[in-house]
Amino acid sequence: MHRDDLENDEPLAEGVSASANMFALPADVAALRERLLAETTQVVVKRVQRWRWTRAAGWGLAYAAGLATAWLGFRAWDQSSNNAPQVVAQTVTQPPVVEKTKPTPTPVASRVTPELLRYRVASAPRDEQIKLLKQAGDLYLRERNDLRSAVQCYQQVLELADTPEQLAVLPEDTWLLAELKNARHSP
Repeated sequence: MHRDDLENDEPLAEGVSASANMFALPADVAALRERLLAETTQVVVKRVQRWRWTRAAGWGLAYAAGLATAWLGFRAWDQSSNNAPQVVAQTVTQPPVVEKTKPTPTPVASRVTPELLRYRVASAPRDEQIKLLKQAGDLYLRERNDLRSAVQCYQQVLELADTPEQLAVLPEDTWLLAELKNARHSP
């Protein structure tokens, strides 16, 4: 605004005159304003930088956690593949065929582990999968007394069974399989 504009403009109130220096700030107020702007700008810039560093640290931690998870998973997979059951081929001489009511277990059959049976499940047809899982569960229960693994095998048997005959309790079923079958039938 020019001085002429203030003088020629309408008066603010009767008897009050406006001068050009009326709205000018004293020198110390202008310096305070500049200092306040500089300090506020510095605080805001520091907050933005802190936010950016916190965000970058979060991304770095998430990335590191992903790498650690993948590394641990790879180690576990590598160890489990090293411990995969190995099939040993050996020559077995067959004795002369004699009719018996109950087959005798062969030496190879006695070395079958439940892990080997579970390993064969993936490539077997559905009926064979049920038999293999049942055998693995029986071995876990009878030879190792490992109830948790036996229950896992038997639950898979029940999930794969799709006929009432497969879900029926049979005399050759173990007590645990019979109980799981009965529990499945009860409401």
